[in-house]
Amino acid sequence: MFEASTVKLLIVDGRITEVTEALIREVTGRAGFDGISIWVQGEPLVRGVSRERGQELAARFGSLGCAVQWIDEPRHRFAYDPRHPLRGDQPLRRLRWIDDALAIDHGTLSQWQLGELVSLGSIEALARAVAEQCEAWTREGLAITADERSLLASVSARELRLEAEIRAADDPRDAAGVYTDWLQEQGDPRGRLTSSEPELLERHASHLFGSAASLLPLLELEWCGGVLIGLSNTRPPIATDRGGWRELDVLFELLARPVCACVRSLRVGAGKLVSRDVEERLQAIDPRVREGIRSLYLYTVVGNSFGRCELLPSLEALELTVGLGQPLHFERLRALSVEVSGEDTIAALRESRLPRLDALTLRLGFRGWNNLDALLCCPALLSVRRLVLDDLSATGHPVWIEHGAELIEQLLRAPMIDRLDCLDLRGLSWTHNTLDAIEAVRDRLPQETLVLSRAEIDERLRGLGWDGIT
Repeated sequence: MFEASTVKLLIVDGRITEVTEALIREVTGRAGFDGISIWVQGEPLVRGVSRERGQELAARFGSLGCAVQWIDEPRHRFAYDPRHPLRGDQPLRRLRWIDDALAIDHGTLSQWQLGELVSLGSIEALARAVAEQCEAWTREGLAITADERSLLASVSARELRLEAEIRAADDPRDAAGVYTDWLQEQGDPRGRLTSSEPELLERHASHLFGSAASLLPLLELEWCGGVLIGLSNTRPPIATDRGGWRELDVLFELLARPVCACVRSLRVGAGKLVSRDVEERLQAIDPRVREGIRSLYLYTVVGNSFGRCELLPSLEALELTVGLGQPLHFERLRALSVEVSGEDTIAALRESRLPRLDALTLRLGFRGWNNLDALLCCPALLSVRRLVLDDLSATGHPVWIEHGAELIEQLLRAPMIDRLDCLDLRGLSWTHNTLDAIEAVRDRLPQETLVLSRAEIDERLRGLGWDGIT
């Protein structure tokens, strides 16, 4: 079925006013900070709209003094041989069209030699030309597809039962080894991959990652034999890409590739996100892949809003760089790290259901430490056996430099204190006086209570520029 090319729009300059904010809300359905973040973080204002709609929106924003960047989104038809021994690394042909102009490209999924776009005068003439060329390639015995996802799915060896066993295993090494041997037998390049052979990864980048191969230097990959089990984009985004959105899109796009079918650890960190964007991207992932994700690190700028167990039913470890916006309901979650700088997080945790939570890390701001006793009374935290407290910021003047003793008193009032196996306070900055206060109540604290030595305290405080060491 023929489809016309589309465009996406970015706001690249202008002032945020009530009028422009209202227009963003009208176009995207996102209001307040959620809507403004589209502008601030360089996220596309709209995607996949017709050229006519793009022209209309560009004119409306332009009338408000906003400069809008117009980016064409071409459409494609790929021609490939499903039986080619090079699989996803094989030489390909591709139709590419923008508006009424058509080109024939040659190359691989990760590197194309672009043909010249030639205008055919009308969309109708373009549609006929696309159909005729696809018919000609079909007569040559080639398969035709509109996107590289289906191309890679067609040429990649898959054994769904083995993939399910890897996702379900507590330790994936044995199951991954069986799958790696099976991939070798099928002649799939993944069967020969190991983390110690980067040249193979580079040689088969097209088969593994398609057009995303060019961004591999920005990603960190964790392999278990020939099976990819960890994916991270926590490195800084490329300088020419505002907000890191391109890397974010690519990261989630990669999860649709066969090579990522067994990913268990996902770290999303390049680019500041609002949690709504993460939820939308998670929902777009194959449910089987989502079910295999055990660990998630998320760098966001707005509180969490994806705390539903059905979205990530196997999640065991969650690390957030912000507080919570709503309760968490994860039946298998064992480790949680979260910022506590306001009452929203306390309210969210009070309503959370985390029956297996064992390890908790709290990064404390002023309001966090001031309400610590209320936080530690939350029913969802009563199963915690390891508690780690950290400064929210490694710089500045943390309030517990002078109020450490009050924080210790709050800890002693917490119902969980008698059940803790470990209390780690090494991330906090305070004075020798507070250390003396800890020593005075050592018998009421967990046996494994970890604190900085006096020399380490002195070094920490000097690093913070605080000279009142006592």
